[in-house]
Amino acid sequence: MTRFRAAITPDTELVVAHDGEHLQPVVALLRRALLPSLQLALASGERKTGAWFARHRMALVSFADQPDAFVNLNSPAELAAWEARLLRGEAP
Repeated sequence: MTRFRAAITPDTELVVAHDGEHLQPVVALLRRALLPSLQLALASGERKTGAWFARHRMALVSFADQPDAFVNLNSPAELAAWEARLLRGEAP
């Protein structure tokens, strides 16, 4: 949360995590004042977070030093493999 707080300014409407290669839109901090805009976007069928984010004053929060914080595990097998890797002490 420290990184997000440091990125917020009076002019920033939202801050979003970035892993050094990709935006991580699920990890974001938004001002409450954006709620009407978000509700309108969803009601109109908008489903692309990047498009909605781009309409607002956004700051990126770099997590390039921790790219594995956003590992994408889509199945029980992938989760098990990741856990086994961690238990073996292998660096992510």
